[in-house]
Amino acid sequence: LVQSRVLTVQGADGRGHKLLIPWLDMFNHRASSPHRLAGRTDGMLRVLAGAPVGAGEQVEIVYGTSGTSNAEFLGHYGFLDPAAAAA
Repeated sequence: LVQSRVLTVQGADGRGHKLLIPWLDMFNHRASSPHRLAGRTDGMLRVLAGAPVGAGEQVEIVYGTSGTSNAEFLGHYGFLDPAAAAA
């Protein structure tokens, strides 16, 4: 459970640091989402809208990459994605 709530972000020291960022887990995953999380390497985390967002519309982001397997989704985020890479 703890692993599913942390994000690894690169620090000024160049190392990856696991951080608990409460607002971030409000964004659900959808592999085809045009919206992205940015800033994992520059320390300026932000969600970038890849398409117009209407009032009241849910914003989903992509967890992982197109190569993220269901084993990784399960271990890191606690769910399986039917669109995930087989591995």
